[in-house]
Amino acid sequence: MKYLYLILLTIILTTSGYAGDKSSYRKAIIGINYLADIDVGDPLRFEPGFNLEGGWRLLGRESSNGKSSSSTTETDIYLKPGFSYFKRTNYYTGLVISSGLCLRTTFKRGVFFEINATPGYMHKIYNADVYDYSNGSFSKSRASDPNLFLGGDINMGIDFSKKKETSGIGLIGGAGFFWRFPNNSNWVRHQYLKLGLTFTVRTKR
Repeated sequence: MKYLYLILLTIILTTSGYAGDKSSYRKAIIGINYLADIDVGDPLRFEPGFNLEGGWRLLGRESSNGKSSSSTTETDIYLKPGFSYFKRTNYYTGLVISSGLCLRTTFKRGVFFEINATPGYMHKIYNADVYDYSNGSFSKSRASDPNLFLGGDINMGIDFSKKKETSGIGLIGGAGFFWRFPNNSNWVRHQYLKLGLTFTVRTKR
């Protein structure tokens, strides 16, 4: 959990220095990402997943240098709802509904850095029958379980719409982690790699 606390602390400290002129654009982001859930067992495996997310900008600032938006550095805070899918081949399929906060800084050439904190709900569907042992015998048990989901990731990418001051696509990649609870009354940590496409919607105020 210390990694999640670090992400939250970074967002708080960075936001405390949030400065600049009000953004001249309304912005929203849409993303579709491939997620590789890393199983650190022996052998090491990468389990498939994907993520769909949208970002509604809550606050936006541009560096005040008197130039056009394409020549400024933009710092934005987004509310980011999303849907994710994870599959552990011999264990379970996880469906996640989440709503997080994203802090993104986009530099004048379109390169951006972002950090996300993402709480949500995971519904875990078992890929095989689950049995409980009681009174000397086994009985077929539940087919799925609800889990609390707490995650976050750190990403870099390029927004091709920045220079032209229009809506457009971009590329994003990074790494993240999440915890799910309960698993035998414990928190279980996962780590994953992320690669995807992002689309930025820009409209003049």
